[in-house]
Amino acid sequence: MVTRPQNSGQGTLRGAEFGIQKFFDFLPGPWSGFGAQFNYTWIDGDNESKTAFDSDAFTTTALVGVARQNYNVALLYEGHGITGRLAATRRGDYVEQIAEPPFNQDRVVQATTFVDLSIGYELNPRLSLQFDAINLTRARFQSSLGPYQPRDIRYNPTTYGVSLRFKM
Repeated sequence: MVTRPQNSGQGTLRGAEFGIQKFFDFLPGPWSGFGAQFNYTWIDGDNESKTAFDSDAFTTTALVGVARQNYNVALLYEGHGITGRLAATRRGDYVEQIAEPPFNQDRVVQATTFVDLSIGYELNPRLSLQFDAINLTRARFQSSLGPYQPRDIRYNPTTYGVSLRFKM
């Protein structure tokens, strides 16, 4: 048997995004370098997918790879040759794959929150040192078939990086 990609039917997509960033430059001394950042995204939509590869019938399905809610919150610092960012990013549940035989259930990825840290220090006007820590909370990737049948669980370690940056 040979299969090939097929177009889907009609779909809808609607959403809204809100974001704000503010440095607290009204604070005295080194405190004036602190800031905060926040953004929130809401997306809703659906799509028409074929019920079978050899059929012309369609059914309404979720948009693949699109989480309904996402947000990012970060604390920032910039001043005295130092930069810093501590951020939490949450991606809501999303459908990774539409229901297919033999299980006939969507493959859903559970919501997860990642926390990252980045700190930089300017050694001189042309050279800076950077430290990054990604996934401080060791958030895991977890998917299931439908809401109750675990399919895939991956434990993601915290990764660290140190870099030296040179400006031309």
